[in-house]
Amino acid sequence: MFLRSAGVSSNWHVPVVALSLDVSARLDLELCVKLTYVAHGLTLRTTRAKEANMLGTTDLASSRQEKSDARLNIRTKASIKAAIEKAAELSGMDLSTFTTNAAFLRAQDVIAAHERTVLAPVDHAAFFNALERPAAPTKKLLAAAKLHREIVADSE
Repeated sequence: MFLRSAGVSSNWHVPVVALSLDVSARLDLELCVKLTYVAHGLTLRTTRAKEANMLGTTDLASSRQEKSDARLNIRTKASIKAAIEKAAELSGMDLSTFTTNAAFLRAQDVIAAHERTVLAPVDHAAFFNALERPAAPTKKLLAAAKLHREIVADSE
């Protein structure tokens, strides 16, 4: 992103330093920077692609090779809608695209968390050790297996 003074030659450009911040801090920083430029008569010169890249946003929904014909309607509080609209604008996306992408990313995270188990190295070793060398069955386990066989045999 570069800024250009409205009253100075178009050859005067100042690069903005990229900072490593979390998303909410980047959005706050972007808003502060934009307000500062406006207050000092400066204009931002950036493309939506550059802005989206700086904010770490990409349009995942549009990159899918499917027709967008499914509808999703939600009811929310006005303050939440305003925050989403602000974030969408700062990300350079329309409200529908921003909301779809945010929901899709969260859905992928939730699905992945339920489909995958991550173990610490010590737990990983203990788990596979138990699979490879199971303990001998206890009397209670043998009794439970016998009861199970009797119940299953009776139901057939």
